[in-house]
Amino acid sequence: MLDKTFLNYESFIVGRLCQDGGQIFGDVFSNLTEDDFQLQDAKAVFKACHALTMQQMEINPVAIVEQTKLQGHEVSTTFIKECINTSPTNNNVVLYAQKIHEKAEETRLRALLSAVVDGLASESITLDEARADTEEALSKITYSDEGIVSADIALQSALQDMEDRASGKITTISTGYPSIDRYFSGGLENGALYIIGARPACGKSTLAMNLANHIALQNRRVLFVSLEMTKEQLSRIRLQMVGYINHDDLFYAKSEDVQAKIQQASEVIRKYPVDFNKAQYLTVSYISKLCRSRRYDVVIIDYLQLVTPKGGKTRYEEVTRISRGLKGLALQQNIPVICLSQLNRGSALDRPKISDLRDSGAIEQDADAVMLLYLSERANVTENRPSTLEVSIAKNRYGGIGTVELDFYMKSRVIKDRSIVR
Repeated sequence: MLDKTFLNYESFIVGRLCQDGGQIFGDVFSNLTEDDFQLQDAKAVFKACHALTMQQMEINPVAIVEQTKLQGHEVSTTFIKECINTSPTNNNVVLYAQKIHEKAEETRLRALLSAVVDGLASESITLDEARADTEEALSKITYSDEGIVSADIALQSALQDMEDRASGKITTISTGYPSIDRYFSGGLENGALYIIGARPACGKSTLAMNLANHIALQNRRVLFVSLEMTKEQLSRIRLQMVGYINHDDLFYAKSEDVQAKIQQASEVIRKYPVDFNKAQYLTVSYISKLCRSRRYDVVIIDYLQLVTPKGGKTRYEEVTRISRGLKGLALQQNIPVICLSQLNRGSALDRPKISDLRDSGAIEQDADAVMLLYLSERANVTENRPSTLEVSIAKNRYGGIGTVELDFYMKSRVIKDRSIVR
């Protein structure tokens, strides 16, 4: 049933847009979305004003009517006149927009939660699916932030950002590997999605945990989402890295030296923690909820193809939704998101290419940077020397591309920077 009060608000907004659209549309657009309108004519006017603004054309009744014709839903001049005549002369247009948006969000939330309750009652969805649907619904109940930014404001913001970086007010987050940081203008950028791709047993999970450890040591809050290993396994791996402890010594050595290393590593881990997930049924919206609850500085996900998809008829569509959701997560939380990805099957002797990213081309498209791993030299695990791990930076929105060589000590899972860039 249509709510008369909110229908009046919609008419008021249409009237003000027709009279002062050039001055107020940005404020209205920042607080309202197209789907918030109940009146189809009001929705058509809102869409028309958006289109006219994007084309840098004047917003007036004649231009609005003509634009609605092009959009396939022509609005009558009678409707426009009625809205202008009944629209108040006060400046409450932003308040009206906010109230319409809140009412629409309430209606959508009621429908989504009702569907969850019905699904549980009919046993057509599981409890984990219900939780994920509820979290997704809540994550959508936010005001639109799609404001229009003028070129001058954008330039001022960019210049201020450059000044803040130069003065140290804004700092990137170091990966712990100077050779990699050089490619990324000093470190990881907020709002960026970093993809690490490798074939099985090439060190992508180990590199991810090394990154988590280096970032935590900078007093940054890190969430490490693993869908393959338990929290106990992950903690043991970090003990090895921090204490430089070989795998066999961690489990079987009883010497005082090894016990001292374990004790010292434990103290470091307690001082510089990395959080792990408990749930194994994880959607992008659920990961977003974890970020909001603890305000993490970096999220690392191992790995993309194991994240639970929300919708999609094919595997390609599912992975595309996950990839775009992770990029959205980085932007919404304004943090770097590092996500591991499987590669398509290929010879272990072939160096991977960016086209080898598995299941969807959207991964390459959504990523700000793609790093591909390759073990060019695998040392015998009994030898006290490292294997050579090549990190090929195959895509980079923040700089150039190239290859970095790292030393991979497999027995202790430590990866060190060799400081060779070619």
